[in-house]
Amino acid sequence: MASWACPVHLLWRAYPSQGWHDAVMPNVTLTVPDYDPARGVVIYPEQEGGFVLVSSAESGIEILGDRAGLRDLARWCLALAAQEAPDGVHVHLDPGSIPLMSSAMPLMIGRRDELTE
Repeated sequence: MASWACPVHLLWRAYPSQGWHDAVMPNVTLTVPDYDPARGVVIYPEQEGGFVLVSSAESGIEILGDRAGLRDLARWCLALAAQEAPDGVHVHLDPGSIPLMSSAMPLMIGRRDELTE
């Protein structure tokens, strides 16, 4: 079981007319199960059971979630980023599977070590 803790430096703005504000968020620790070659990437039993909505909007793809859902989505990303996880490993999150809401678009998250711009 791996635990990840890192400070996040966040630039944010509540409204476009307000300029950018700097904020350093407090450390957040998430527990992520180790990669298991027999089972692949899993976040169980650590998931919190929140909700994430993936949808298409005029500005692009939107990923919205409650606090627990966003932490569960982060767990998936951290599990894929684990040293033991191989290049090309991925997960398919279907509508209704944790953390996606039943009305969400399906989401595939994967690791590709050789991405370039």
